[in-house]
Amino acid sequence: MGMGLYIVKGIVEGMGGRISLESDGKGTCFTVKLPSGSHGESLSLSDLRPAPHLMVTKDNPSVENTNIDCNKKTVLLVEDNRELILSMRESLIPEYNVLCASNGKDALDLLGKFNADLIVSDVMMDTMDGYELLKRVRENDQTRGIPFIFLTAKSGISEELKGLTSGAIDYIPKPFTMDLLKARIFSLLEYNALKRRAFELEKYRSVGMLTAGICHEILNPLSGIRGPLYVIEKSSQELAGTSDNTLTKSIGFIKENVSRIESIVNTMRSLFHGESFSVETIELHSFLAPIIEIFKNKTGENISYELNLPPGLEIKTNKGAFSRIIMNLLSNAVESIKENGKIRIEMDKDELVIRDSGCGIQKEQLSKIFDLAFTTRKESGGTGLGLYLVKELADRLSIAIDVRSEVGRGTEVLLGLGKHFGHEKQAEGE
Repeated sequence: MGMGLYIVKGIVEGMGGRISLESDGKGTCFTVKLPSGSHGESLSLSDLRPAPHLMVTKDNPSVENTNIDCNKKTVLLVEDNRELILSMRESLIPEYNVLCASNGKDALDLLGKFNADLIVSDVMMDTMDGYELLKRVRENDQTRGIPFIFLTAKSGISEELKGLTSGAIDYIPKPFTMDLLKARIFSLLEYNALKRRAFELEKYRSVGMLTAGICHEILNPLSGIRGPLYVIEKSSQELAGTSDNTLTKSIGFIKENVSRIESIVNTMRSLFHGESFSVETIELHSFLAPIIEIFKNKTGENISYELNLPPGLEIKTNKGAFSRIIMNLLSNAVESIKENGKIRIEMDKDELVIRDSGCGIQKEQLSKIFDLAFTTRKESGGTGLGLYLVKELADRLSIAIDVRSEVGRGTEVLLGLGKHFGHEKQAEGE
């Protein structure tokens, strides 16, 4: 770390002495000169003891693990030498979220509260050493995929082999430079990101094949519904003598939803087949109102809905894909509200904002909500597919999407529609 001789120099000078060295390529000679009297600073044995163990508590605010930036990767440092871990933290914190623990047990406690993207751990520590920590991490389904780097002063091939065969990805002997550690961390995180992307693409391909088959199977019975529905509609009109009755309105509602299902299926098929989406002009208020009506019928009085849009506001987009985005976002908003709540849809400049008064999303989860198969609702049957499709559809439609949330205070999703307004709207905005 480049700290050892610096500390030696500080101790010698604190005792009123001087230190120098001579080296000729064949060897090195350090010379320490100390005063013969007691003119220097008096040092007790406690002053020369190793640095105290790091305690991650409220009494040690310089290493509290609270400031998490969702846009940064998170590195967990596990090291019982206070000076070393603070030095590593200081060097890494401009680029990463840095969690600190003084032993394996504290590290496991942190992993239960925070998501780590990489772990850097010393081997020899009290309470729980690095090998035991690595074993526990690999046994846990939630943490087993986290890259693990060992730091140790114990040198030798046998020690390195022990660390690597235990499941560590890398092994760095002490002393080391921070440039080396940062380079290893960066390369491992990049490799993990590429590996995760490859895995997601493979899942995407599998989901696409499955979806294409399901779409085909759904379209067939939909065609079988349209014909009989037309006959029923004509018969009801003849019997009632008018088209303005409850039965006819109900049939119209069925027809509308059959068309909506067909549109959704075709949109899904286009997405996974890589087809281009057709574009049409839609008036936002009249487009969103019937979608909200569907959710009102589903949730009853448990949730109130507010649609606050300027009249005549039009955008150009694919109707089916945009419908799928809105319905998935509203479905997630509804799921987040346990009891009496509110969902509000409004425009803020060129962004369509969907706000809910639900339970909110934890900060460390915000960056993952659009990942394929990631869900916070496994207990209630969440698949992690809905928001993934929202992001894929939004990307295909060139709609920027942003999510802001606070636990206990709700969530707002912002859909950037600036590119979808006509030239008159853009000119007005300019």
